[in-house]
Parts: sequence; structure tokens; C-alpha cells
Amino acid sequence: MAKEKIKIILGITGLSKSFHDNSVALVKNGKIIFAASEERYTRIKHDKSFPANSIKQALKFAKIPRDNVDLIAVGYPQRYFFQPFLGQDLVDLIKALLSWIRGRKIYFISDSLKILMGEFIQNSQGREAKKLLVNKKRTYIGHHLSHAASAYFTAGYKEALAVCMDAFGPKENGELISGAVYVCDNNKVGKCAEEIKVNSSIGLFYTSVTQALGFTPGDGEGKTMGLAAYGNTTIAYKSLKKIAPFFKGEKWYKSPIWAEMFFSLRKEFRPIFESLPIGRFLRKLIKKYGRENVAAAAQLILEEEATKYFEYLVSTYKAENLILGGGLFLNVKMNKRISEIRGVRNVFVHPNAGDGGTALGAALQLYSEKVGFKILPRQIEEVSWGTNYTKNRKFLKLF
Repeated sequence: MAKEKIKIILGITGLSKSFHDNSVALVKNGKIIFAASEERYTRIKHDKSFPANSIKQALKFAKIPRDNVDLIAVGYPQRYFFQPFLGQDLVDLIKALLSWIRGRKIYFISDSLKILMGEFIQNSQGREAKKLLVNKKRTYIGHHLSHAASAYFTAGYKEALAVCMDAFGPKENGELISGAVYVCDNNKVGKCAEEIKVNSSIGLFYTSVTQALGFTPGDGEGKTMGLAAYGNTTIAYKSLKKIAPFFKGEKWYKSPIWAEMFFSLRKEFRPIFESLPIGRFLRKLIKKYGRENVAAAAQLILEEEATKYFEYLVSTYKAENLILGGGLFLNVKMNKRISEIRGVRNVFVHPNAGDGGTALGAALQLYSEKVGFKILPRQIEEVSWGTNYTKNRKFLKLF
């Protein structure tokens, strides 16, 4: 397809049901003309279903026939869930599985396996996707690259270091990582300069604590941050530090029980998570020290490790402008610590830093690759990219 013919790109977070916050964006001639999450129309918080409603609303809002969409960018490639456990880390998975199976009843194991298979087997060729995306060329953009593009092309900084961190996400080849760093310049996101392995995911650690506290993973991390304000950071610090990944020198070091942290990802996994050593350990910690003190310790560990990592990045890449994307940067207290690092001049966090923002990021990145930005877009001043409220408003029934 010739460059001059590419005008409209539709961005989608993903085509499966293995993540959350599925969203849609429309980019026309490099300009953002629409962006909204599926939850806006279904009223299901963090809706992960295929965004059929959002696509229809986007095309209707922009008055664009479906056939006029030139390309489709997907910000969540099909992932290979067991890839991080290959090689030496396979031992960690075996240990986690043995710990889970030990003492479990057969029916419990059977039910748990059904939950796991239902969550991790992707349906990337769903009926709705086929119907709406028929005859359209789809391009998969790496998850963290999509986060980076969402931030770079809306921040307005010509030279910047894009840092993207979350629990984990797939690269174009399906390999899972928990973070990536990109040097951005010349109106484009450069090649990946660094990656963080899943076994060193500080986001996965924080989600594990969130799960143990009884909050919903992928949503309740903000509650963990809020609860931390009421606790003492030192009481449970040493105990919790033993299971957290950490950054030292120029490297992230893995958690000793990182494989078990995977079972913190869904609230449906809570019975499995609580039966593992990590679940029992955190439950005892909470009982002994209190929920607020465990939350406070987790928040401090997150801030300390992130600060050490960003001090290294700022020093290594001589970065004055930081642009951030990924669910980890929804933690505003951590972001404040990062902004106070010596040498940092500007910090820009994409307004939709979670997975919902990757729909826009994927579309912008694909436009950058296929057409290119002759002039870098200015920093966004508002994010009203969806449809307006109508007179036919629907109110929630409280009783």
C-alpha cells in the first residue's frame, strides 16, 4: 500500500479477552479524531471484550464508512504465556505448580485448571473481530511500543526517553516482558534500548500485594496506594522486601517467588493464589502487621526501586524529558518521586497510561512507520476524543 493512500488507521487494544480496558482510536492523516474505551458503552468497568461498540461509535462519530479504514493497528499481539518460564526459569514454574498441587483436592485442581485455561487461551479470531475487520490488513504493534508511542506522540517533546512498565505485555513476536525503554527523537520512537524481564516485574509484585489485601487486581492497585497513606512504612518492610524484585547497579533482579505472582492477576485466581506460599505468606503478614502497614511497605518498596531505576536511566541516557506509559505509572506517588530525580526537567505521563491507551499508541506508531510525522504533534491540551452524552441518558439503579 502506497504511503500517500494511507489516511485512516483504526487502533484497537486487542482482539482477545486476555487483558482489560479494550479500547479503540481513530487516527486520520496523523491527527487523533476519536478515542474511547469499550466500558464507556457497555458500562462494564475495565471491559475486556472485543470493542465492537467502540468501533461502531468511532466510525459513526467520524462519519467514516468501514471500508475507508486503510489499516488496523493492534496494541496487544498474541502472547505466549509460558514463554517466560522457558530455560532456567522453568524450575520456578515447577516449584510453583508443586506448591499449588500439594494438599489440594482433585476437584479443586480441576476447577482451577478450567479457570486458568479460560483466562489464558486467547480467542484472537472471534466472530465479532472477523465480522468487523474482514478484508482489512491488521498489524500487531508490540505492547510496550504502543505505550511508548501513545506518550511520545502526545507529549510534544522532540527528544525524550520513553519508559513503559506494567505487570507484563507481549512484544510483536509474543514474548512477554514487563517493561521497555525507548530513545525518542526525529519525530519517531527509536528502537528498544532496554527491556525488563517478567521475573523482575515490580508491577506484578504490587499486584500480588493488591490481591492479598482483598482488592481486585487491575483495578484495586489505586486502593493499595491510598491505603498505604494510613500505614507505617517500616513495620512490614523487611519481611515484604524478601519477595520483591529489586534494581541494583544496572540490572533488575528477580523475585524468588515471581512465578507464583502470576496467580495474582485475576480475582478469579484468588483461591489458587491463597493456597500458594506467596498467598499464605502475605496473609500471615497482613494478620500480623495490619493491611495498612503491608500496603505502606509495598508502596515504599515500589517507590524505592523505581527511583533507583530511573536514576540509572537519567544518568545513562542523559535524559531531561521523561515520557511514561503503562499501568505502573497510574501510581502518582511513585511518579512524584521520579519527577524529583536530579537532572529530570519534564515528566509526561500519558492520560490513559493503562492498556486502554495502547489502542491510540498502536495507531500512532503504525502511522509513524507507514507515513511518518514530518512535524511532531504538539502536546495535547485536552482528551475529549469520544462521543458526547446524549439526551437519552441512562442512570444506574441503586436499589
